[in-house]
Amino acid sequence: MHIERIHFEAVFDVAPGRGDFSFRSGGRTEYGVNLRRGTIPRAGATYAVAFGRAGDWSSVLGWRDLAAQEVMLNHSTVGLLLARLYDIYWYGLFVFAGGFVFGGIRMALAFAALFIAGLLYVTARDVRTLRHARYALLSADDHAGNPDKNGAQRPGAVP
Repeated sequence: MHIERIHFEAVFDVAPGRGDFSFRSGGRTEYGVNLRRGTIPRAGATYAVAFGRAGDWSSVLGWRDLAAQEVMLNHSTVGLLLARLYDIYWYGLFVFAGGFVFGGIRMALAFAALFIAGLLYVTARDVRTLRHARYALLSADDHAGNPDKNGAQRPGAVP
């Protein structure tokens, strides 16, 4: 996870219905960014953004306007749990049937157990990542400051 402080000097190419926008910050321009449907930062705002991969806008975990205390996450814990339940519903039968074809009922039960164990592991990892992102974004203003020559916040990792 990577936390970056971004000062939106200019926001343009806004499509509020989809939540797409482009912006200029610290001398660089990003095009076609999407935080969430209907979420468009105002020009002059400074956000702390949590990325799964540094600088990759398709891996945004969450964000916070540094002028507010509310953290917005891309996925909620309940949403992740529901997605995993849907995975069990949609793919569990195929895993069970594949095990049954290859080795009978014991193999089917073993396949199903491995499938569910894997989903539990992935779910726990994703929930832990979201929890860390929330805490990191809440503490991002503790490291605020360090403006550059133009008075804008420098993009970069927040420790």
